[in-house]
Amino acid sequence: MRVLIALALCSAAMAACQYTAPTNTATDGTPADAPGDPSQLQDGPEPDAPPPSPCGASCTNAGGTCVGDTCTFNCGDEQCQAKVTCPENVACDVNCTGTNSCKQGVDCDAASSCDIACTGGQSCDGRIDCAGSTCTVVCGQDSCDQQVDCNARDTCAINCTGGQSCSGTVTANADASTIMCGTDSCDDMITCNADSCTIECTGNQSCSNAISCTQFFGRCDVTCGADACDQGVACGVSCACDVNCTNTSSCGNGSTCRFGCSLGKGCTDNALCDFCL
Repeated sequence: MRVLIALALCSAAMAACQYTAPTNTATDGTPADAPGDPSQLQDGPEPDAPPPSPCGASCTNAGGTCVGDTCTFNCGDEQCQAKVTCPENVACDVNCTGTNSCKQGVDCDAASSCDIACTGGQSCDGRIDCAGSTCTVVCGQDSCDQQVDCNARDTCAINCTGGQSCSGTVTANADASTIMCGTDSCDDMITCNADSCTIECTGNQSCSNAISCTQFFGRCDVTCGADACDQGVACGVSCACDVNCTNTSSCGNGSTCRFGCSLGKGCTDNALCDFCL
């Protein structure tokens, strides 16, 4: 009997000391998911996707290739016979490096910026138009046979240093504009309507027609080499005009300067003739 009572007391003591793991219970009495349950973990915010490139189908549909964010046209010998037209609001590079390439010219008026290289012989026979923020045009030997018209906002850089290039009119209207003419180049009128015009007719017999700086209170700097600037330079509306006739055969018809600012057949922008703010 004593043995049975002892055994009962021992069993009761063991039951009282037994550990029971706590139950994770929600407030409504239903079991909740255990801490760290993968089904309850929330994903963090998705990283922002990179913005799409502005160069896309509009470039390839026009015959170009996207190189980064730039629409690029590479035209070898006899290639790009139709006018090359750059897509809207995309930076554009046009490389007419082949002989007789880009025969109908280049239209880069709607692009965000333009780089046009007509370096192949007799390339870019058609008109060249460019705009956007900046525009650079390079014309090689016997290239750019018609008008070159730059209406960029910030800078125009027109380089007609190839012999007998830029036979048509050349116009630059950006805030800062540079026009360079090589031997027998820039046969027609040159017009610069910019806050700052730099025109270099350093090639023999270059710039044979009239040169005009037409921006009121703009600065005009013109350099004329041998037999260059045959019709002279008109810059009477410029706030400062420096026409440097480097040879006795330069500036054939003289220049139209601000009153009292003539210097030989050229013009001076000395302290008395510099009215730029």
